[in-house]
Amino acid sequence: MSTNSSSDVSAFFAKKKGKKKTFKFNANKVEAETIAVMTSDVTTANENFADNGTSSKEASELLDMKALEEQRKIEDDVATKMALEETRAQLATAKLNMEKEAQRIEEEKKEKERIEKEKADAIAAPGAERGASM
Repeated sequence: MSTNSSSDVSAFFAKKKGKKKTFKFNANKVEAETIAVMTSDVTTANENFADNGTSSKEASELLDMKALEEQRKIEDDVATKMALEETRAQLATAKLNMEKEAQRIEEEKKEKERIEKEKADAIAAPGAERGASM
């Protein structure tokens, strides 16, 4: 069953491999008006870019952007340090809470042992008195 399906798959891809789609473009079907509109849009965009790209104002803005980038790096470093300090504080608080919990559990354990010892002594004490009185 699997051999049939693998041969079917290989036959499918063999058919696909043989077919090549070619791009067909007929320049006679393109209207001259659409080309004129497209080229005028490109020319307008190029003129706007040339007008805006050569000003000295842009150079000073670029320098301001570099200064702004440095400022942003410093702020990011400060934010990272603050987040690190906050994490450290949370870890310290968690450690204190864990120590308190461990101490509480230890005290409960000691209390249970004390109660069990008292019960064992109470059970042993009446038996010892009976043996003495007999």
